[in-house]
Amino acid sequence: YNADADAVTDDIYHTNNGSQEQSPSSSPSYLIQPEALVTTFLIASSLGTALEPLILSRLGLRRTILLGAFCNMLGSLVKSGGLPPISFLSLPSLSHGLRGTYALYSGFFFVGFAQPLFQCTPSLLSASWFPEEERTLATSIALNANQLGVGCAFIVGALWVQNPSQVSNYFSLLSVLSVA
Repeated sequence: YNADADAVTDDIYHTNNGSQEQSPSSSPSYLIQPEALVTTFLIASSLGTALEPLILSRLGLRRTILLGAFCNMLGSLVKSGGLPPISFLSLPSLSHGLRGTYALYSGFFFVGFAQPLFQCTPSLLSASWFPEEERTLATSIALNANQLGVGCAFIVGALWVQNPSQVSNYFSLLSVLSVA
């Protein structure tokens, strides 16, 4: 018998006139902790960073970048619940209780794992595509473009999401952009 499981069960259910029932209006969104999402992302990113040289040596540059793009797209689709207009691609999202919570954490894990596959490859990409005198410039442009994208995500996210109910719409926007 696990006391932690009892605590989680007690948190999910509330007492109403002595009987336990799940409230239809209450969502276990309190189980979604921003710090835990960041930690999940960073753990996956660390794992991706550690595995990136192995993945790169086995798959090569092109396939490594494609794997990163696929993981990024998959993570965005999982955490947003899929592309809304395509019903058969619909996955559990933020509005589907505990399954949505797991989907959100899984999505952050996939996106975190994908990041090193992009961030660790610009120097190899510039060495493969550019002559020696242009490699420094090409590498710096690639690295700074990544940081510009991160900055844009902070700005767009802050402008797009004004209250918690808009987070799922923002994740849907990221899904559409990652598929496009």
